[in-house]
Amino acid sequence: MAASSLPELVFVDANGNHFIVKDVLAAGDCALLALLNHPNFNAPVSDCLELRRAIVSFAQGPCRDACFTVYGMVGDRSNMQFDCYLQHLLQPRFWVGTVFFIWASMAYGCDVRSHYFDEFRAPKYESTADFLVKYFKGYLKEDMLIVDVFFHQYRNMGRCKPSMYNHFASLIPIPSNDSSLSKLNDIVNSVGTPWWKKMEEVHGYDCSVKQPKSSIAKKNMNKDERKQLNKALTYHYLKEQADGDDIAEEMEMRLGRAVDKGSDPVCSNGVSENLNPETVKTVTACRSLCAKYKSRTWLQRSNIIFLFLHPQVGNRNIRTTADLTGVKERTLSGWLTQKKMIEMWVDIVEDMTAEVALKALPHHLRDLFFNVDPESTVKATRYRNRIANRTQPKLYYKGGRVSATLLTCF
Repeated sequence: MAASSLPELVFVDANGNHFIVKDVLAAGDCALLALLNHPNFNAPVSDCLELRRAIVSFAQGPCRDACFTVYGMVGDRSNMQFDCYLQHLLQPRFWVGTVFFIWASMAYGCDVRSHYFDEFRAPKYESTADFLVKYFKGYLKEDMLIVDVFFHQYRNMGRCKPSMYNHFASLIPIPSNDSSLSKLNDIVNSVGTPWWKKMEEVHGYDCSVKQPKSSIAKKNMNKDERKQLNKALTYHYLKEQADGDDIAEEMEMRLGRAVDKGSDPVCSNGVSENLNPETVKTVTACRSLCAKYKSRTWLQRSNIIFLFLHPQVGNRNIRTTADLTGVKERTLSGWLTQKKMIEMWVDIVEDMTAEVALKALPHHLRDLFFNVDPESTVKATRYRNRIANRTQPKLYYKGGRVSATLLTCF
């Protein structure tokens, strides 16, 4: 569908500013075309290929370290190494997004604002200038021109589901008193709102704390009460699935803490700084931390526990490690508390290095920990002390009969 055949619509942002939505072709270059079609984007390029080459040259030049840090923080979910991503960036129709906008803002001194509708049909935007204020103040310039783009689902601007957004359009500012065109906000709000977004609670049940009823209480419930409970569970499930603002805010805070810790020296109580290579045993790296069959291997479990203990990765935070590796929090807690489990992983963890443990993470997550010393290790003295005086049965074969003798391990 050609962009010129679409009817013109007016978009009203969160600050009350009015824009004409100028859609572009969906050929993989929509983000670049949205920038080039905006009057405030003053870059010395004429087409998408030149813009790609200019941004790649900027990322490979003196600002390479800053661009690498941006790519490691934002990630772009491409699972590519930094240099590989730059090579793909030179290819026509290779889709780009937030990382490209931040690099363009750093290179040309403009503020790229990506507007969108959230799942509650409220207009919001993300600003590259706000990102630079937090992490790269040296790239801020006075009187930065604002370049507004609109992020939406291709051929369906009225659908407010951010996970389905895959297309950009230019937003051309117009006076607020121009009401001759129809507003995109009215079209979006005219669509029926799902029932789980209209109701705050269902029949008094609050399932957000994930405290299930006991089996006896469920057994004593009648049919109507069970229906009400199932409806409440469905409501909270859909509500949590649709609302990603809390998760995004939490991940932003973690990124900020990761940047602050990147320049701190390694803690002496958690990681050994002066290592003798002859005393470090070799541990095979895992290809993945996910279970291939029913359960993970002990090497995979040890890898996860190493990331949990490392002060610059998990920092002994079960929730952070669970989000990073995909393991359940209760499962990881069981590995760390049960003595029979500790016996299986404690030696492997202490013989492992950060270089081996981080190889099991995807590339876009591995780049977040580029400041971690690859030869650093962790100490599991606290867990080793738990099993120091553990009594365990040992079996002896006596010609047809097996007897169990309790021995104390020192």
